[in-house]
Amino acid sequence: MKKVAFLLFFIFICSVAFSTTILFPEFNAYTEMNSQSSMFTSYRIDLVFDTGSKFGVKVGLGFKNYNITSFTSNIVNLSSLKIYASPAENLYLGYFLGKNITLGYTELGYRGFQFHQRPNFEYIGYKDLSGSGLEIYMDLMDAQFQPHLYLYQPNDTNIVNIDTVLYLKMENYTLEGYFGINNVDVYTASQQNTLCKRFGLFVKTVYGKLDFLMGLYSPDSLLSEMPPADSFYLNITEHIVIGYFEQTLSLFSRPNNYNGYAENISNDFDFYISAGAKIDNFGAGLENSVLYSSNYELSDRMGIYVYFTMDNIIYKFGIYYNLMGNAFSSAYGGFISVIGSI
Repeated sequence: MKKVAFLLFFIFICSVAFSTTILFPEFNAYTEMNSQSSMFTSYRIDLVFDTGSKFGVKVGLGFKNYNITSFTSNIVNLSSLKIYASPAENLYLGYFLGKNITLGYTELGYRGFQFHQRPNFEYIGYKDLSGSGLEIYMDLMDAQFQPHLYLYQPNDTNIVNIDTVLYLKMENYTLEGYFGINNVDVYTASQQNTLCKRFGLFVKTVYGKLDFLMGLYSPDSLLSEMPPADSFYLNITEHIVIGYFEQTLSLFSRPNNYNGYAENISNDFDFYISAGAKIDNFGAGLENSVLYSSNYELSDRMGIYVYFTMDNIIYKFGIYYNLMGNAFSSAYGGFISVIGSI
């Protein structure tokens, strides 16, 4: 309750003191009723107060919670705080505590709480860049090109990391390049043979009739070594609209470590396909998700869905039935999913 009161007070002060624009760069909420007659809700929400050019300050709040089963639970859970100032034109300096960004973030295809319901394994992207530290970035080419530099201490460590993320955002595509090392003390880490690299690439096209994305990321590995194959994150998704026909196909491989948590799978392969009809902002159809791993047998879940889009938010309703396997938590159920950004 104290957290809720503090949050409401903070929002009130920001709204009164400044002429702010309130944005939701990430909004992801999911509620399911399953065959055990139990209901749960999970969410991830980012909220930004932008005071504009007059004050040059941005304040970001992040909220994240899993498997809420009743109103007596701790519903509001603050997961991140970000504060940015602009000391010069197109230059921003920021401090963050908790999650800063999600690398390879996507709202398309096979992702989110609908398919992976365990805490910290929602797979809405490669991983959260989180901890406590500083960010420096610039808006170049009318904000189409943004180089970001992060100096931060990840959670539960005493080592300062350095990461760079380059964004190129054009009308019909987005490119995200990522590279980092696990210790800003490069000399000492090199002498001790503990200096690790990490890298990745994310590409997304948006043409309306044919959308495509590919995310490929490698976790920490010694500079002199190749990372093992099952440590990579791979997501390839295509989305096609032809007339009133709509189809989505995703191929997905989960890493053996995600967001700092060890994943209990190996040699995995996930496959998702949906097909149906789309008229303006409304759609309906069938979807099927298949999971395979050496840790469990082949699993297959079929579902029916309907959705509509409003103000960049996708509201999706569906029911599902597990055809085979034990990778999914319940035999059948229904769900409501709200995903998007404002």
